[in-house]
Amino acid sequence: MKVCIICEKEIQGKAVAVKEDRIIRVLRTIKKTFNVAKMNDLYVCEEDKKKHEERRKSFEKGVLFASIGAGIVIVILLAKTILTGAIEAWSILSGLILAGFIILLPLFRYTPAVEGMNSQLLPLLKGKNEKAPETKIAAGEVPKARESFAVKANSKVTKKSRMNFKKADESK
Repeated sequence: MKVCIICEKEIQGKAVAVKEDRIIRVLRTIKKTFNVAKMNDLYVCEEDKKKHEERRKSFEKGVLFASIGAGIVIVILLAKTILTGAIEAWSILSGLILAGFIILLPLFRYTPAVEGMNSQLLPLLKGKNEKAPETKIAAGEVPKARESFAVKANSKVTKKSRMNFKKADESK
């Protein structure tokens, strides 16, 4: 059955599929072990799309701030250890547990991503999966970038020979 994750009703019309990620798989596995899994197909209906985007942005922002907070706890822990010169196992263990707890807190407000949705919080990652433009090279042709560094297998490349290659490239 197709169910909207926001309004928890059966889908009647257009909807966007939810990405099946690790957290959803873990939750389904836990529910299967207790025999309470419904195994619904998860979607976001058109009416709730805006609300889902707001919740997802809030979740991503919470994860970001929690990561920063956990990093600050770790830095303070390291600074304390270095400044005092005493390595206390209990202090290190409690600091790491606190940092882990801080990172886990945003998972209580988890909102899964939908298919085709890019992260609004990290715009630098948008172009990561895009392919670089391909350049076609005829068979037997040496690319220009490699041409200047083409050296015989047994010869030794020195600083002087590199400069000669650069001068040859500039004169072309």
